[in-house]
Amino acid sequence: MDHTDWALALLILVALAAAVALGADRVGMERANRTVELIVDADDVHQLAVASGESFPKTLAALKAAGATALALKEATLEELVASGRLIALSTPEGTVLGTPDADAASVVALASAIQQELPKASVGLSQYTPAVVLAGVGFEQIAEVPVMFRPEEAAEAKAHRLRLVARPLNFPAVSAEAVRASLERAAGAGARLVIFRNEEVLGFPALVPATAKTVRDLDLLYGYIEIAAQKGDHGLASKIPERTVRVLEPLARDRGGALPAGGERAGGAGLLCQADAPLPARSARGEHTVC
Repeated sequence: MDHTDWALALLILVALAAAVALGADRVGMERANRTVELIVDADDVHQLAVASGESFPKTLAALKAAGATALALKEATLEELVASGRLIALSTPEGTVLGTPDADAASVVALASAIQQELPKASVGLSQYTPAVVLAGVGFEQIAEVPVMFRPEEAAEAKAHRLRLVARPLNFPAVSAEAVRASLERAAGAGARLVIFRNEEVLGFPALVPATAKTVRDLDLLYGYIEIAAQKGDHGLASKIPERTVRVLEPLARDRGGALPAGGERAGGAGLLCQADAPLPARSARGEHTVC
């Protein structure tokens, strides 16, 4: 055997040793996490309810009977609320007017407050003629992606069915430190302890990840780190709050372009996650729980 063969054999041995070490570490973590929690996504429950001809509450009850233990709620944007008919948007030469179909004054005031929190430098006011929010000098396309609420009726159903609530806040291009805190305060106010961020970025990415970490800690929340489908800013956030980071082993299907998780089937067709409550080994930098 010449020197080249010896060098190649040595490289193979080093790679094998590294693989064994990583595998042993993962086995140790999995053995330490034996308690599993199943989390079903509210959007998937709605779709399943429509497909089966049943109501949302009845479909949710069936999923709970099948083993679901928590409900994940996404933070809805203005565009999504308009598309669902919950809000009405009107563009004028002066800006954008937003109202509700039933012209409910309390809902409009809450909406104005949420928008101002998300866009602290925007000119947000109330119409003097009818219950509506007025954003001066801003077109709707400029604010369409702004997240403003977790749907209260979904949170109420989670409570009614004794399911824990998981919040899915959304990062958006104009996010500010004030918006980071407002979003996470809404999550905590809705009753969530665990947050798993929507889409491809953690809240606050790129510049405000430290603010997100501080607010997660301040509000006594847990952060769901998605292992299979990485999000921008996830390593930075997890490294700042390792004691509050949980592992997400299987992201929701809608975060992966609608594809089913590996293995094919999900209970009732709804995207599921699971959480293990046993602590991870001390050497793991990703916290105390597992979500999969």
